[in-house]
Amino acid sequence: MGSVRRNLVINGDGINGIWQRIFYFPQCILSSMRGQTKGLIIRKVSLKIEALENTGTPDRRLSNMFWETLNWKVLAEHLGNKVNILDIGCGDGKYGTRYKKLLNKKLKSYSGLDVYKNKDFPNEFTHILDKAKNCFLHLKGINLVVSQSALQHIEQDRKVLEVITSNLSKSHPFIQIHLVPAFASLWLRLWHGWRIYSQKNLGSIAASLSSTNKVNIEVVPLGGLRCFITHFTRITIPEFLGKLTNRSSKVDWENESSKTSIKIKQSVTREITASTLFPSFWAILISHEEIDIDSFFK
Repeated sequence: MGSVRRNLVINGDGINGIWQRIFYFPQCILSSMRGQTKGLIIRKVSLKIEALENTGTPDRRLSNMFWETLNWKVLAEHLGNKVNILDIGCGDGKYGTRYKKLLNKKLKSYSGLDVYKNKDFPNEFTHILDKAKNCFLHLKGINLVVSQSALQHIEQDRKVLEVITSNLSKSHPFIQIHLVPAFASLWLRLWHGWRIYSQKNLGSIAASLSSTNKVNIEVVPLGGLRCFITHFTRITIPEFLGKLTNRSSKVDWENESSKTSIKIKQSVTREITASTLFPSFWAILISHEEIDIDSFFK
């Protein structure tokens, strides 16, 4: 029965035909309704306004603000000032460059894992060509595991998190930070990945990890209704109509002087402290029980 159910799950990245497009949404909605909120710790964080970038989609700007808001000095101290990063779903490795800037000499290594190697991946970093499910093979010496918009593309996301947490818990203090799309993203990207993340399935993940490991787990909401409306009206609808009519629809959020880009900046500015009612994204923070997550934001 379990294998039959798995075969019926639709991956939005490889959507094929009208029926899969139709059934993708109820699949994600039902998935988001499973789980529990009891015990889930939600931390509201005011993002650094000075870190707001002039280009990018709302969730990308919010995510980058989050990375810049973290207290990397304290985070590095928890890890002995020798930070070794594994980035799951690293893409072109640009976040490796960001982490290097934030950590400076405290970054000892950055390894990016992905199922392909982007031609722009920096030569100064290590690239691992592999699937996320095999990440346990590449954890030697790693004490910080990160991902940006990657877990939703991994079919067995919870199993991957369980394997990472179990392996890292055996040896030394560690931290994990994963940024994932919230329920609002289902209507913004339409077909994207295996799932979106709600408080219920995040609560279920937290309960599963903490039941077998001595860890602290918290989630941080990013964005809110204003960011959703801006993305939906300025990006989602124009792009969808363009595909529907086979017409080129240029939605410019990379030009800082465009109307769309300016509107995005205004929306993000008004939601530097997210609402838990309708966030765009979540940051999942998992740490060894002796590491206080609260210290990351001081």
